Amino acid sequence: WEFSPELAITASAILATSAGWMAYSFAALTDLPMAATLNAAVLLLLFHGGAERAWIAGALLGFSILGKGFVPVVLFAPVVFCAKKDWWKIAAAAVVVAAPWYVLCYLQNGSAFWDEFFWKHHVSRFLSPELEHVQPFWYYIPVLLAGLFPWTPLVGLIGSRRSLEDERVRFLLMFLIYGMVFFSAATNKLPAYILPLLPAMAVMLAVAVDKSRNA
Repeated sequence: WEFSPELAITASAILATSAGWMAYSFAALTDLPMAATLNAAVLLLLFHGGAERAWIAGALLGFSILGKGFVPVVLFAPVVFCAKKDWWKIAAAAVVVAAPWYVLCYLQNGSAFWDEFFWKHHVSRFLSPELEHVQPFWYYIPVLLAGLFPWTPLVGLIGSRRSLEDERVRFLLMFLIYGMVFFSAATNKLPAYILPLLPAMAVMLAVAVDKSRNA
C-alpha cells in the first residue's frame, strides 16, 4: 500500500536474509513474532490510517503484547500520535486480544504472576543489574549492524538526501532512533531485544537502494 511491489520485495528479502532475523527464526523465543506483529501494526498506520486499519493495527498490537508483555506498548507509543482520533480503537482492539490471557494468568497465579512477569521481567530488567545482563549504553549499535549482515554496508545510504526526502523514511528513522534510545537506556541488554527494529531498517534500506539506483 505504501511502497511499490518491487520495493516491498526488496525490503522483505533484506529482512529475511539478515543475520539477526535468520538466527532468531530458529530460536524458541517470542521476540520475533512480537517484532513481526508490532511492525505490521506500525506500517499499517504509518500514513493512511482509518477506522478499519486502526482496528486491525490494534489487534496486531494485542498479539505483540501477548508475545512480549508491555514492551510493544512503549515502542508503539509514537505511532499513536499518527493515529489521532482513532487511538481509542487501537487501544480497544489491543485490550480485547491481549487482556483475556493476562486476566486468566492472574486469576490462576495471583500476585506471583504480576510480581514475576511485570516487576522482575519489566521493571527490574530495565532498572536493576541483578539479572546479570548489564552492557554499556552503546551496546546495541554494533549488535544492530551485525544483525543486518550481509546488508550492513547499505546503512550509509539511509542518510542520503534523496532517502531523507521521503517522509516515510524520516518517520521510520525516528522510530528506529526512539527504539535504540529506549533499549540502550535499559540496564540489562540482550541481542534479541532489538529485533523489533530490524523490519524498519529493512524498509529504509530498500528505499535507499531504490533511490540510489534511480538517481
